[in-house]
Amino acid sequence: GICLNNKGVSNYLRGRFKEAIVLYQEALATYRILGNDTLTSQSLTNLGLTFKGLGIYDKSLEYLYESAQMLERLGLKKELSANWDGIGNIHRELSNSDLSLKYLKMSLDIRRQIDYEAGIGQSLHNIGIWHLKEMDLELAMDFFTKSLRIKERLSNKKTLSNTLSKIGQVFYEQ
Repeated sequence: GICLNNKGVSNYLRGRFKEAIVLYQEALATYRILGNDTLTSQSLTNLGLTFKGLGIYDKSLEYLYESAQMLERLGLKKELSANWDGIGNIHRELSNSDLSLKYLKMSLDIRRQIDYEAGIGQSLHNIGIWHLKEMDLELAMDFFTKSLRIKERLSNKKTLSNTLSKIGQVFYEQ
């Protein structure tokens, strides 16, 4: 199971989503037989994110919701917060605005509870994107600025550049 999952990750990172799905599904079947809920939830999340990458949102949500239920039951808050972030982002893409914001805020809340600073920065960024899409530029800038402060402290150049790009987009829209 672990080898299948790792091969799936390797394919996912190379953009070979269809190959990754086959491997994740085989890993999922193995973990279900073994009764390992932690690894089952990981495979479900991986499948959800891979289907998201393909733009197959209904299948993505199906896997992510199932994984979220398991993660909640297992008490794996950090993983659950990432899952809710993904669900919120998909709902934003589907123009389910209220549902999107609900899950993005749930992710932020849990990340604050567990003091997961990198996650808080990402949640603030995602909520900023939500406000940008809604054309609430003042609030978007507020969330991006808060996210930027955290990312500067953590010195993650990739995520920092993403937030700077969104700040630039807010200025462009203004």
